[in-house]
Amino acid sequence: MARQAMPNRHFSYLASLFLQLLRDDGTLIDLGANIGTVCLPVAASGRRVIAVEMNPRNVLKLALAALVNRFPNLRVVQAAVTDTNGVVGHVGDAAWGQVSNAADAQQAVGLQLGSILRMIKLDSPRFLRSPVVMKIDVEGHEFGFAQGRTASSRASGRPCVESIQSADAEDNAQAAQAVKARAVKDLVCSHAAPPG
Repeated sequence: MARQAMPNRHFSYLASLFLQLLRDDGTLIDLGANIGTVCLPVAASGRRVIAVEMNPRNVLKLALAALVNRFPNLRVVQAAVTDTNGVVGHVGDAAWGQVSNAADAQQAVGLQLGSILRMIKLDSPRFLRSPVVMKIDVEGHEFGFAQGRTASSRASGRPCVESIQSADAEDNAQAAQAVKARAVKDLVCSHAAPPG
């Protein structure tokens, strides 16, 4: 049974939507988890979460949140999700860090989603459960992720609902989240596999 650490009214619209989609036993894959504004409330509700983040500071915050809150259902992976396994460059900090080819870019691990899922399965063979819902917030690296996604989809072997989230030009963050949540709901209604 899912535990309720905080009332849903304190969750972002996306976290609330993902909780509905995950039902009682699904898995959220949060690509570009940042500091966990979506994945931590989902983990607090008892759902399984794989948080993938390349920024070392954000990874530390996610790992500490998992430790302090005793979330055995949260796995944190420090990597950029990309089209090939290897080393990538990244620039920026906090929410606006991104994969980059700039000369001053710091190095980070780049992994295909399929490789990340295989690592999770090695650590916890029964961790990934359907339905699988993915939040993709990879700040300008959407094309690299999409190139590697076909093989990654086959690796998971499970139905998946995706929400591609990117930076908004709107000043009203709450309105922007509502727009994203509606877009995700539309995507789910048109692409979700029937329950089973």
